[in-house]
Amino acid sequence: MQNPKDLLREQLAQAAEQFKSEQNGEVVIYAAQPAPEKRPWRKKPSIHDEVFAKELDSMRKQKAETEQGDSSRAPSA
Repeated sequence: MQNPKDLLREQLAQAAEQFKSEQNGEVVIYAAQPAPEKRPWRKKPSIHDEVFAKELDSMRKQKAETEQGDSSRAPSA
């Protein structure tokens, strides 16, 4: 007994040959489309990560403000 897939392949091949010979048709066989690429997994930031990022931002702002304040107080020569 043959595999059902093999039987189906034979039937399709016969149908294609019949179509070509009787109706002068053209059979185009397309390659399978590649599977879509999966996007890289990204870790959702935890609460600790978010708090850490906020703290870094506030420290950067403080540093920028102090540097800006120091430059404005610098004596002009």
